[in-house]
Amino acid sequence: MKKKTLLIEIQTEDLPSKELTTIAQFFYVTIQKKLHKNNIKYESIFLYYTSKKIAVKIFFLSCSNKYIHIKKISPSAQESFNSNKKITPSATLWSKKYNIPAQQIETQCIKNTKHIAYASLKKIVSLKKTLIHIISHAIKKIPLKKSMIWNTTSIRFSRPIRNIMILLDDKNISLNMPGITYKNISYGHFLMMPKKIIFTHANQYTTELFKKKYILIDHEERKKKIFSQIQYLSKKAKKSVNINEKLLEEITASVEWPVAHLATFKKKYLKIPEEVLAYTMENSQKYFPLYDKITNIITNNFIFISNVDTLNYKKIIQENEQILHSKLSNVNFFINTDQKIIFAKRLTLLKNISFHKKLGSLYEKTLRISKLSQYIAHKIKTNILLTQKAAILSKCDLTTNIVTEFSALQGTIGMYYALYNQENKKVALAIKEHYLPNFSQSNIPTQKISCVLSIADKIDTIIGIFSIGKKPTNKKDPFALRRAAVGIIRIIIEKKININLLKIIAKSINLYPHIQNTKIIKKSILNFIYSKYISLYTKKHKKKTILSVLSLQLSNLYDINSRINALTDFKKKYDFKKILNTYKRINNIVSKIPKKIKLIKLNSHYLNCTKNFLTHENKLIKHIQYIRTILDKNKNINYLYLLKCIKKLCEPIEIFFQKSFVYDLNIEIRSHRIFILQKIQEIFLYITNFSNL
Repeated sequence: MKKKTLLIEIQTEDLPSKELTTIAQFFYVTIQKKLHKNNIKYESIFLYYTSKKIAVKIFFLSCSNKYIHIKKISPSAQESFNSNKKITPSATLWSKKYNIPAQQIETQCIKNTKHIAYASLKKIVSLKKTLIHIISHAIKKIPLKKSMIWNTTSIRFSRPIRNIMILLDDKNISLNMPGITYKNISYGHFLMMPKKIIFTHANQYTTELFKKKYILIDHEERKKKIFSQIQYLSKKAKKSVNINEKLLEEITASVEWPVAHLATFKKKYLKIPEEVLAYTMENSQKYFPLYDKITNIITNNFIFISNVDTLNYKKIIQENEQILHSKLSNVNFFINTDQKIIFAKRLTLLKNISFHKKLGSLYEKTLRISKLSQYIAHKIKTNILLTQKAAILSKCDLTTNIVTEFSALQGTIGMYYALYNQENKKVALAIKEHYLPNFSQSNIPTQKISCVLSIADKIDTIIGIFSIGKKPTNKKDPFALRRAAVGIIRIIIEKKININLLKIIAKSINLYPHIQNTKIIKKSILNFIYSKYISLYTKKHKKKTILSVLSLQLSNLYDINSRINALTDFKKKYDFKKILNTYKRINNIVSKIPKKIKLIKLNSHYLNCTKNFLTHENKLIKHIQYIRTILDKNKNINYLYLLKCIKKLCEPIEIFFQKSFVYDLNIEIRSHRIFILQKIQEIFLYITNFSNL
């Protein structure tokens, strides 16, 4: 079969810039997978996409076979025929399932057993029909955050599809999707070269052709051009630039012929806090702010990307400067208006903002956070007064004009307004940082007060939402409780906060007067947080290891993590089987003591009475006593060292089993030997429940 070139181009209205790469990559990968599944081979495949088009070009496409072999094997012939050599009901069902005519069934011997079988040659579906199915499937399966049916007969898509061009060499192919045109045409730049381009062959579709039409269809090429233009203009202005990767990606997805311009704004706006200035430029206007090379302080210069190349570029610069001036003027007005109210007095204004209709206002939430923060601060020995102050002010910026306009600046504005009102720097920083981490891989708070406030806020939210039956489902998490749980886990572990999580949960539950079933809520929330721990760390640790430690029902997350880390590290360096087998042998004896066996109750000091034991037993007891001394002296146990001690303990335990009969007829000897094993089991359980490994 002659090898062909396939071109697919979907032409649309401007696609959402934040989704474009995901949409294009999904379409590209799905096409690849479907071609492979249908045994359609090709030499190379390329993806091109801009805000208005997504194209896939495939070279040297071929379908390897005209026919495919079909072979079906049934259960054994003995099961397929009865004693009268008539076909059984099960064999009849088998033949009907695969539409096999009775006269075409034959017997075949496989591994000395006779089976009924069917073999035939089937002509494959034509390449054109297969491609129609593949392309239609790939378009319909594209994941879209928001989609609509743009006319009465069309499919759902994020933007209207204007045309789909499919060329297999010089043959135009149409899909079975109504309401869409399938012409062999495309278009150049919508302003600079809007004329239609007619294609008579798939090979005509090249990056060079579209460059002549003022479109860079290669996404990476556009991105590199934008990057190099920004670097050139920043050097020309003798400034530095911190290129925001997400912003660069978004702008690359929104333009087809990028042209960078250098612009300025009035210096008076440099009085606006730097983070607010940067946010306004990057997030609101999609501009790149420039910084002083020496001080790294933001300047009144910025770079923006235009989607058109024109001789009248000064007008474009002027228009963008006017837009930014208007935006910064509003920001400045909001800040000046906000600062007329003393920041601390904004607390009562939170009564007008609802946290949730069933959970009261943000004022009530703030009071709960304050009480819980003080409790946590006391437990981890950090400044209670500063923590309380930070908690009380933590949500006050939600009442400001600027946060109402730019909600993403919550916390940041709170910090600046707190500093403006001469609050302690640690308090101000805590107001900003208590929202961290705001996604799973983001930074965590840098200071203890911030950590305390962040944990308290997140715990309060989780408990409140759980208490009204709105916990996350597999598909929905509208209150971002999973993210909150991950934040709590990361702060406790990465900041090494040694605290009882169950007690924090219990304290928080008591602050909600409407919660009645406290035990159920408490258990449910702890399990929810631990489930997020499993999801977060299964790449680093084996799931069995995590579950074995969690089965001990501990409530100190940092301690749990330390045990799991030690187990993982130990397994990498040492033989773990000996420890595992030793524990299982001890556990089988201790947990299955027959009811008929009588024992004497012994106190914890009994092991000191070495006169009651044999020589090898005394050696074992000395090992136990040494480990017990380590455990009793240290609040923060070195679990890796403990595992090494347990490894050494295995040898005297083995000798004990060889020389001592546990169920001795003498009740005193029997009791003290079982007592030794119980004490050894306790040491093992300081690490994990080895039965679950």
